[in-house]
Amino acid sequence: MFKKVSIATASATLATLSTFSGASAIVNGSFENGFTGWSTIGDTSIEDSSFGTAPSDGNFNALMNSDFGVSESELEAFLGLGLGDIDSSLNIDATIGSGIKQTIFAEAGDTLTFDFNFLTNEFTPEEFFNDSAFVSITSLELLADTNSNFVTSMTPVSEETGYQSFSFTFSETANYTLGFGVVNVGDTIVNSGLLIDNVELTASTPEPTTILSLFTTACGAFSLLKRNQKKEV
Repeated sequence: MFKKVSIATASATLATLSTFSGASAIVNGSFENGFTGWSTIGDTSIEDSSFGTAPSDGNFNALMNSDFGVSESELEAFLGLGLGDIDSSLNIDATIGSGIKQTIFAEAGDTLTFDFNFLTNEFTPEEFFNDSAFVSITSLELLADTNSNFVTSMTPVSEETGYQSFSFTFSETANYTLGFGVVNVGDTIVNSGLLIDNVELTASTPEPTTILSLFTTACGAFSLLKRNQKKEV
């Protein structure tokens, strides 16, 4: 009986320790292998530094253009959103757009990070033709729009925000659809774009005392098991 309990205790402890090894990895988060691991809709492409702005990580990044995209409703369906979610969440009147997505598994406390660069040919700042870029995780969140801060761009688009970092911490363990999108607002003829790079999912780190306690428990269980086996010989 003691032997069975010891084995069960040790196994359970090691299983618990193994959960601290890391979150499920984002597939191809820096787009070094094209769109492998990602689904796309609308006008999307993989770009390198020859596009006019350098990727934030590695040699490539993903580009979404609002022109030549799909309808707002098609983009919403692709991202698993409800009809009208883009307009209501961002307080805009979107027309067409493009996006990419990946299904991920995250545990409570895990952190998602990525870099983004919003580009536009619209006049800035612009209230009516307020082209917008967003991320969709548990809800829609604005990344940038035509009222953001811009610098002159060396890309085919006139202005860009430059790469900025975004971070999101998950509160519940579940599967999620991670989506990125960019949309035209008020027209379908003036392009805006969204560059995404360096998408990572980092596991939450337990307190050092918690790890030490679990490790001590595992060592103790195996030590007792070993002594018990010697007595049985």
